[in-house]
Amino acid sequence: MKKQGFAGLAMILLMIVCFTLPVYADSGPKPSLTIQCSGIDEKAYVTVLSTVEQYGPNSPKDELDFEIRAKEDPVWFENTGINKEIYISFCKETERLNEAGEKLYFWGVVSPAEKDYLFGYWPPEEFRILIYLADSGRFILSEKTYTRTAFRTVLKCTYEDGSLSVMDISTAETNAGALAFRILLTIIAEFLVGCLFMKHDGRSRIAIVLVNLVTQLVLNFGLSMAVYAFGYGMAAYYAVLAVLEILIVIAEWKAYEKWIPAPQLKNPFVYSLLANCASFAAGVIMASMMPFFFR
Repeated sequence: MKKQGFAGLAMILLMIVCFTLPVYADSGPKPSLTIQCSGIDEKAYVTVLSTVEQYGPNSPKDELDFEIRAKEDPVWFENTGINKEIYISFCKETERLNEAGEKLYFWGVVSPAEKDYLFGYWPPEEFRILIYLADSGRFILSEKTYTRTAFRTVLKCTYEDGSLSVMDISTAETNAGALAFRILLTIIAEFLVGCLFMKHDGRSRIAIVLVNLVTQLVLNFGLSMAVYAFGYGMAAYYAVLAVLEILIVIAEWKAYEKWIPAPQLKNPFVYSLLANCASFAAGVIMASMMPFFFR
């Protein structure tokens, strides 16, 4: 009776977490934005300016935001080499652009130009690239507005003869190491949820590993085919994602119903649903911490 009460409480808490977080689906690939800069012969920094004021958890940043973040996460600034002067310079340049009639917003993600710029959690859908040449105190704003894709967007910026050229070198291919990490994360999340529904044995462990291996490969393959068939539009991506996730819940339900004896797992559908909700939450949390593995 105590075990059932604990399981019920855990399920309620899990549902609250899953339905209050901005989730995608499983631990599948998430949108990310990478910018590679070359041809800059002085100390420089790069960021992107969104064309919309807010998207997901992101919103415009100012000097106060720097002070708050510097206190909460001082190691980040030490490791990246971004100081207050650099950060505030981007804030002020964004203000100047808005006063000049440009509707652009700085979300606080900055990187030294010699490193790959990575916006790995809720990057803007449409943006312009802004580079700060620190030695000369000049800013370079891309002439065009760029749109990220549903998967990993990679832009190569080359500064030559005083002008900035941008080339899209994105690919819809999934990094094998990142895919393996996401599959492992999903298996761990669903195994832990399984502890609430059954006493694991060799059969259940094998079933969870094999089922999630197959469904995650299908998920990633299906999303890749969606991009190939419909292009990089976000509407098509999320529509296919929703359909695939529903099919995965049903497939896992039927697989567990068949492969794990009824006395051991009495509610395979509930388990499949909650296990996937758990992988939702795990994917969102880990995407914010380790964006490389979700692009």
